[in-house]
Amino acid sequence: NTNFFPFGNEAEDILSYLSDDGSRAILLSTGFVFYNTTYKTVFLNNNGDLSFNYGFYDSSPDPFPISTPLIAPFWADLYTGYFGSLWYRVTRDSGVIERIREEVASAFPELTTFS
Repeated sequence: NTNFFPFGNEAEDILSYLSDDGSRAILLSTGFVFYNTTYKTVFLNNNGDLSFNYGFYDSSPDPFPISTPLIAPFWADLYTGYFGSLWYRVTRDSGVIERIREEVASAFPELTTFS
């Protein structure tokens, strides 16, 4: 399906074996700018979010803003121990990056400086 990004083993995604409320540090080859701060490490958290500075273990979504720098598209009390899995990928593929840029620009046209 062309609506999805390539994913899984074929796309060289990495299966993350995280425990309940687990977190994994992922080193980035280039900095990731988030609210004018550049981060070289992002934490993949099992409860559906990405954090910076440290792993984030809170499984109960709180109203924003919060003190932790957080990207939380699926923030919930997730448990993948019996069913499901968590995959991730760090990419420099220009085709994938351009498609992400286009998707964000389409969904958030007011973000004219997103790159």
